[in-house]
Amino acid sequence: IDMLKPAPFMALGGAQKVGSSCYFLKFGGANILFDAGGMFCRGIISGPRFRDLLDSPYLENMKQITHIFISHAHNDHIASLLSIMDEAPQANVYMTDMTWQLASFQMDRQMAKLKTKEFGSLVKQKHLDRIIRVHYMQTMDCGGFRVTFLPAGHIPGAMMVLLKDRNRSILYTGDYFVKPTAMTNPCYIPENIGIDTMIMCALRAKNSSYTWNDDNLEKEVQIVFQIAENHTV
Repeated sequence: IDMLKPAPFMALGGAQKVGSSCYFLKFGGANILFDAGGMFCRGIISGPRFRDLLDSPYLENMKQITHIFISHAHNDHIASLLSIMDEAPQANVYMTDMTWQLASFQMDRQMAKLKTKEFGSLVKQKHLDRIIRVHYMQTMDCGGFRVTFLPAGHIPGAMMVLLKDRNRSILYTGDYFVKPTAMTNPCYIPENIGIDTMIMCALRAKNSSYTWNDDNLEKEVQIVFQIAENHTV
């Protein structure tokens, strides 16, 4: 097995600051998006930099997107989902049932801000009906790879995504908490799952206006590394 087989990756938003989190991965013969975030400013929504992706050798148009995995229902991970689903009508979209419910609420708030509620409600329901709702610890066969959904903590419904093909295993964390909260258990990574690569959401480390007391970010990242010992990030 060629462990060095390329799996092209691009950060389209969210890598430098909170907002518009969206990441592209070409894996197992599929064109995958992790999350579909956006930012609101004065009634205008800004989204991921898809022009960079379409200017790359990896994708010619958005209709080639095959899978979209939504980690949780915060706007910086979901606000662009409706527009992306319009542009990628063939893509399978996955999220937990709780995220699906929270996403519906977030979309209503988004349409109210953009003053498109009357027309947008029809579009919203059409897209919500298309979404595949999944469960923690569920594994699905997606053709060229298998995917398992793991609890991420953070907020109710938040999930991590574990992808496996014949060559490697890749874990996408999105936002995660390693300690329990009033509403969630901590993230969970099963033992001996053989992760080769981790795509971690740690953008707070790049945000100069955000500080962590007692090096909490470093400690939390170290805990995840300990859980997935000997894996590559």
